[in-house]
Amino acid sequence: MTTTIHQYVSQYASLESEFKDLKEKFSEEAKERKDLYNKLIELKGNIRVFCRCRPLNTEETAEGASMAIDFDSAKDGELIVRGHVSSKKVFKFDSVFNPEEDQEKVFEKTAPFATSVLDGFNVCIFAYGQTGTGKTFTMEGTEGARGVNYRILDELFRVVKDRHDLFQYEITVSALEVYNEQIHDLLLTGSQPSTTTKRLEVRQVAEGVHHVPGLVEARVSNMDEAWDVLQTGSKARVVGSTNANEHSSRSHCIHCVMVKGENLMNGERTNSKLWLIDLAGSERVAKTDAQGERLKEAQNINKSLSALGDVISALATKSQHIPFRNSKLTHLLQDSLSGDSKTLMFVQISPNENDVGETLCSLNFASRVRGIELGQARKQVDVGELSRYKLMVGRAKQDCKSKDAQIKSMEETIQSLEAKNKAKDLLTMNLQDKIKELESQLLVERKIARQHVDNKIAQDVERKQQQQQQQQSLKEENNTYMRSPMSERNLNTTVERPPLSAAPKKDLGMAKQPFADSNNSETYSFNQLMSLAEEKENANPDAAAKARRVSLCNGGAQQPRRSSLIPLPRRNSLMPLPGGAKTPAPAAASPLDKIKEYSSPPLISPPVMSNDKGGSRSKRINSILRRSLQKKVVIRPAPSGQGG
Repeated sequence: MTTTIHQYVSQYASLESEFKDLKEKFSEEAKERKDLYNKLIELKGNIRVFCRCRPLNTEETAEGASMAIDFDSAKDGELIVRGHVSSKKVFKFDSVFNPEEDQEKVFEKTAPFATSVLDGFNVCIFAYGQTGTGKTFTMEGTEGARGVNYRILDELFRVVKDRHDLFQYEITVSALEVYNEQIHDLLLTGSQPSTTTKRLEVRQVAEGVHHVPGLVEARVSNMDEAWDVLQTGSKARVVGSTNANEHSSRSHCIHCVMVKGENLMNGERTNSKLWLIDLAGSERVAKTDAQGERLKEAQNINKSLSALGDVISALATKSQHIPFRNSKLTHLLQDSLSGDSKTLMFVQISPNENDVGETLCSLNFASRVRGIELGQARKQVDVGELSRYKLMVGRAKQDCKSKDAQIKSMEETIQSLEAKNKAKDLLTMNLQDKIKELESQLLVERKIARQHVDNKIAQDVERKQQQQQQQQSLKEENNTYMRSPMSERNLNTTVERPPLSAAPKKDLGMAKQPFADSNNSETYSFNQLMSLAEEKENANPDAAAKARRVSLCNGGAQQPRRSSLIPLPRRNSLMPLPGGAKTPAPAAASPLDKIKEYSSPPLISPPVMSNDKGGSRSKRINSILRRSLQKKVVIRPAPSGQGG
C-alpha cells in the first residue's frame, strides 16, 4: 500500500514538473507569437491600439457601482463588455490593460517607439476617451507614477547616451493646444485664452510634412530640461470643472519633440518628430449639464472629435478624399494618420456600468482605428539632405538628357554628313568619269588637230616650195632672157606667169617686182637695158636690121631701124606720114611689154594695202614708162611730098 502511494506521489510530481515545463514553453511560444504578430501589424502599418480601463473611484465604490467589463481574456488582447440586458460584446485590441496594471507595465510595450524616433521615424501617441477615464493620467501621470510622456523622454535620452559614439542628435521641444478651434502656443508668456496672442496656423512645408510657423521650439540637452518644458506647457493648458470631472481638460494638448540626427559613420541625416497628444474628453451635454463657456468648449471638443471620427472612417473605407482640414486637430494629425509615421492610440474606458454607452462608443471608435491599413512607416530622411540628393539626381538626369540630346544631334549630324559625303563621292565619281571622257575626247581632238596642223604645215611647205620653184623658174627665165642676144629673143612672145590668185592672200598687192632691189635676181634699169640693146645692135648690125624697132605708141607702124640713136624731131601729130598707107604689121612683143607686167618701184614706195591700189600703181608706172619711151623714141611723120 505504501509503495503504491509513493508511486502515485512520484507520478504526480513528475506530471506537475512536466506541466510546468509545458506551461513555460506555452508562455514562450505565446510571447513569440505575439511578437511576430506585432511585427506583422507593424509591417502592415496599422495603427496600434492599446485599451486601458481605470479602476472604480471612491464615489462609485460608495454608491455600489458594479463592473461592466470582463478582463478574463485581457492577456490575449480581448475585452468583453456586458450590456444592460445581459448582452455581451467582445472587442480585440493589440493590448488590454486591466485596472490593476501600473504605469510601468503600460510603458513596457510603449518603449520601442522611442527607438523608432531616434531611427528617423515619426511617432504619434495619443489618448482618446470620455471625460474622467484617465487620459491625462496615462499620458502625464503624477510625480509618484510617471506617465508615458515622462517615461518615453527618459528612454529617448537613454538611447541618445548609448549612441553618442555613432550618432549626434539635436532635440527641441514645443507645446501647443487646440482650444475652441484655435491654436495657442503654451510656451509663450500670457498664452492663456483670456490673453490675445498671435494666431497660429498649420502649414504644409513639404510633401507629407506639416508645421506650425511661429511656434516656440525650446532646445534641450537632457531629460530634466525636456520635462520642465513639457510641464510648463501642461500647466498653461485650459482646465475646467464639470459634473463628470473636477479637473477636466477643456482643450487638446499637444507636445512635439523634434529630433535631428546625424550618422557619424556615413553622414546620413534624419529629421523626425514625436507627437504626445492628450485629447479632450468626449462628453454628453445632457449628462454633464454644461452651460455657458463650458457648453461652448464641449461643443468644440465634440466637433473636433467628430472630425477625427470622419477621418478615421474615410481611412477605413479607403476613400479618395480624406477630410483632414475639417478641424485643426485632424490637420495637425494628418502626418500621423497618413502612413508616414508609427501611431499608437490609448483608448481609455470606464468600468462603471452607468458609463456603458460612452464606453461602447469609445471601443467602437478604437476598433475602426485599429482596422485602418496605412502601409509601412517610412524613414524621415532630412529634407535638406534629401532635397540636396534629389537636386543632384535631377541635375544628373538633366545632364544625361542633355548628353543624350547632344549625342542624338551629333548622330543626326553624322548621318547628314555621311549622306553629303556619299552625294559628294557620287558627284566626284561622275566628274571623274566626265574628266576621263573629256580627256579621251581631248586626246582624239589633239590627234585630229595635230594631223590638221601637220597637213597645214605640209601644205604651207609645199606651197612655199612651189613659190620658190616659180620664183626660181622666173628668175632663171629672166636671167636667160636678159643674157641672150636681142636677135635670139622672141619679142612676139610673152613670158607666162602664174596667175595672181595662185599666190597666197598675204602676197596680194605685195608681190615682188622683177626690178626691185630686194629680189635675188639681177636687176636692171630701163636706161641700162636700152644701152645694152644698142651695144648689141651696134655690134651686130644684121641682127638689128632684122629685129627692127617697134613703136610703143598706139597704132604705130613698123619703121626702119635707125642707125643712129640721135633723137628725131618731135611730131606734133599722130597722123600717119604721107607716103602711102601701109598695113601695120603686128607688133612684136618686145622686152618693154614684158617689163610692163612689173612695176618699177619708186624711190620711196608707200605700202600697198590692197589689190586695187596695186593696180592703180601699176597703171601709173606704165604711164611713166610710156612717157619716158616717148621722149627717147621719136616717130617722125612722113614728108607730105612723099605721100603724094
